[in-house]
Amino acid sequence: MTETTALGIDVGGTKIAVGALRADGSRAELRVTPTSRFDGAANLAAIVSAVETYAAPGIPVGISLATTIDEHGIVRDPRGWFGWTGIDLPGALRSLPNPVTISPDAACGAVAEALWGAGGGARRVVYVTLGTGISHAVVTDGVADVGSHGAGILSGSIPPFRSSWRTDGSWLGVEDVASGPGVAATFAGSPAATDAHPLADAYRAGDWWARRVVEHASWQLGSLIAGLATSTDPDRIVLGGGLAAGFPEYAALAEEVAAVLLHDWHHPLVPLAHARFGGESCWIGAAALAVGTGSLDRKEALNV
Repeated sequence: MTETTALGIDVGGTKIAVGALRADGSRAELRVTPTSRFDGAANLAAIVSAVETYAAPGIPVGISLATTIDEHGIVRDPRGWFGWTGIDLPGALRSLPNPVTISPDAACGAVAEALWGAGGGARRVVYVTLGTGISHAVVTDGVADVGSHGAGILSGSIPPFRSSWRTDGSWLGVEDVASGPGVAATFAGSPAATDAHPLADAYRAGDWWARRVVEHASWQLGSLIAGLATSTDPDRIVLGGGLAAGFPEYAALAEEVAAVLLHDWHHPLVPLAHARFGGESCWIGAAALAVGTGSLDRKEALNV
């Protein structure tokens, strides 16, 4: 088997995906396990197990994290999703015999798609990830910009856009409406619902309520994408993430909304592409950042 050059680990809201970049340029997903919601010890153990199983000592490891960390490596995790709120993640992994780089998931996905995926050949790419959460990153000449405090990716926190839908007081951001848990909760009528598969199945079966939920979410997501494109002036927009890959009908509707709203006099209509690597973009980008193939502007990638 071709030697592993770097290991990538994507710690997402629903799953922890592990994959390898090989010396011959090939890529292989090695393991996918469920994220243990609110159980920090279990999620940390899953990372350690992956590194011990798939990376020899000294092999660089890149971790894509679906939340932000400060300049000291303290995980913000404001909802406690991973059970890591306030922990020093680099410190918790320092005993590993591998150099570890930790980066936000949107930046990882953006780097992978800009280098080898749907953003290839474009100088400036806006990558939007749609899954358990919604975030974005801008990559210019292979460098991802995550802002001064690592929060420059949190477009999902932008307040919902005006629509005919009755406002729900629990909707603080577009993410609450258009993410996987957002559409699942609206469809089920319960915030406890987080799985979007029943919605997707009902939508494909022609259920009117499922179609209404998806249309509203598409308006919110498409409006967000159009705003990002207008404000960042990219050569290309890439839509990725697990929900976009698993529910392409939803992603296509959001693309149609964005195309209608992108009508600025100052730049041409920006093409929108779907991520080449689907739900694997983040671990691929994390591995690339670990070996320095891509790079982050500022200090959000922390070397342990």
